[in-house]
Amino acid sequence: TTPSTPVQSVLAGSTIFSPVGVTDSAPLTKAFDGNTDKCTLTHDATNNPGFMVTPPSPSIVKGIRIYTTNNYKSRDPTSYVLHGRNGESQAWELISQSTIRLSRKRNAQDITINSTFESGDINRKFGETMFLENNSVYSEYKVSFPTNKGDGSQTAVAEVEMPGYI
Repeated sequence: TTPSTPVQSVLAGSTIFSPVGVTDSAPLTKAFDGNTDKCTLTHDATNNPGFMVTPPSPSIVKGIRIYTTNNYKSRDPTSYVLHGRNGESQAWELISQSTIRLSRKRNAQDITINSTFESGDINRKFGETMFLENNSVYSEYKVSFPTNKGDGSQTAVAEVEMPGYI
């Protein structure tokens, strides 16, 4: 069946994830745990930093939201690339890629994020890009951050949400 229940993030409850393009990462689960704890990705020299994740069920992603960390604006991502696929044997398909503008203001750490499908948490600092035209169902996603505000070795996010349907 086609996913039809709107959620603030298809990543909520994900348990299968792995870093991509990094030599080290502060616990990757912090990137989609529903609060502003920081996830720092230390870049390797071969790929753009990011992560692969398998949500609990197949889904349709309609956007991406990235919440700022408590410090180091130079580590904020300034662009993203989002791919999806339906199993390890399939090639990654591009869903969206774009620049993303994050607030210069910071979020305190360990604060709960209260967002919906329609809106990020208005009491937190985040950047958002919506791609409502996407109707493809995927069971795995890969998010990478090709550029940031200046730190050549690390990218950091407090939370990544992917509003969509499950």
